[in-house]
Amino acid sequence: MTDSLNSRYAAVKCPCCGFSGALRQYQERYDINGRKVDIATCLGCTALVNASDLKESRDSGKSEDIQRQASESYYKVDENTLASARDRANQMLELVDFALTHLGNDFPRRRFADFGAGMGFLSAAAALRFEKSYAIEYNTTALEQLHSLFENSERIQICTGIDALPTDVDLVASWHTIEHLPDAQAVLRNVHDHLSAGGGLFFQCPMFKPEYVVQTHYFFLNEFACHVMCELAGFEDIHVWFDMESEFITCLARKGRRSRRAVQKSTTRFSATRHHGLARTRGTSLLARARALLRRLAR
Repeated sequence: MTDSLNSRYAAVKCPCCGFSGALRQYQERYDINGRKVDIATCLGCTALVNASDLKESRDSGKSEDIQRQASESYYKVDENTLASARDRANQMLELVDFALTHLGNDFPRRRFADFGAGMGFLSAAAALRFEKSYAIEYNTTALEQLHSLFENSERIQICTGIDALPTDVDLVASWHTIEHLPDAQAVLRNVHDHLSAGGGLFFQCPMFKPEYVVQTHYFFLNEFACHVMCELAGFEDIHVWFDMESEFITCLARKGRRSRRAVQKSTTRFSATRHHGLARTRGTSLLARARALLRRLAR
């Protein structure tokens, strides 16, 4: 059965690192709706992958439609939402300030983008700190309903894709969004291309937990996987934190000053450090180690 699963997904690229032929069976399990799914582990980056739904999404080419339909039920605006819009935006300000604190006092505050903006609360919070805030969402219905209620709403621009951004965005946040992307590596490279020099990427997504296994969650990161995924996309200065109560993983990275090609060839050695009491262990030449493993498996 294991050999059958491995061959079934042999041509499926890992959404985090983009390696083909690297998925191996982790377990068969039921998702939150009682559907049987195959969970695989990527031998390149060590992410866990919802191989069943990832393959179906890629084969059908309907990933965006699936996400759009899910958002229609998830982001419903009612009277309570309208009444609390500003308060909820102010609550998200803590996240913006957290990122800015770790990016440094000299970090520019011109352009912010919220990829996967949902109802726009994080975008609205960023409009209190940045000159311009881009709210990116496939389904803009909720955003359009709430936009005028936000403070500094004139700074918030609604758009439906990363390609609508200028090429000098200072900080891109993606809160519980990248796990919905069947090719997150390609998207992060696109984000990288739209960031200013030294610009930041700030994201959070769920870790592997039974209630988080759903049709639209294609992968689950760990710390090592975060590093490999970000480095391959051209990022450096990567920091990782854990919300142990909710079992979320948070990452902050900077656009590298070298080209992606140079980053991928790098043999830079990283030391183990600690940040806010949380281990932030970095491997020696993560990409080289991942590729070496895949070469051995291919023999």
